[in-house]
Amino acid sequence: MIRQLRTALLQSLLRSSNSLKPRNFNTQTTKLATFGEIHPGPTIYDSFWIRDSSVEGIGLALAGDFDVPTRQYGEHYTNPSVFHMDQNWVGPVSLYGFFGGDREINDEEWDSNGEALWAFGRFDRIRGSDVAFGAKVFTPYVVTGARWLSDNRSGYGLLYSGWRAPSIWATRINPTFGTTSGLSLACGRPRNWHSG
Repeated sequence: MIRQLRTALLQSLLRSSNSLKPRNFNTQTTKLATFGEIHPGPTIYDSFWIRDSSVEGIGLALAGDFDVPTRQYGEHYTNPSVFHMDQNWVGPVSLYGFFGGDREINDEEWDSNGEALWAFGRFDRIRGSDVAFGAKVFTPYVVTGARWLSDNRSGYGLLYSGWRAPSIWATRINPTFGTTSGLSLACGRPRNWHSG
């Protein structure tokens, strides 16, 4: 029922898109599809994932919409149901400092920390020193999230493999890219974080 409603609303918006500016159309489509929580929406899989939310939030920010990414990164990512400060373990992986909800944990999407840290760093740069978003999330979220990436690796120095499709991109390159980008923005350049 909800999926049908979302699809009908999205189709209605698409029909009336001629009167919308492209930036506003893209922003409104994302908001409409997600009811304020960033995820792919009714045409793909209809649930929140850190990876999708990170990329889509930065896209919205680059389009000039800061409200949804500010809520996602500043409130949702820092919520205890998404950012874990508990001492629980999933196999060899500690959840302390992990960014991810039940889906990321159940599917062992261990690359989500890299994406969350990348989104924090990019959003801080987009918003600039007047907003100083980075100062609001640096401790404990960026510091502990980066430490999680360092501490939760296999004997080969890689993130543990999760549920992802068994391809070299999905299991090694993409998580490594997200992790490297996230760590670079989080720890490699702390002087670039806006302190307010």
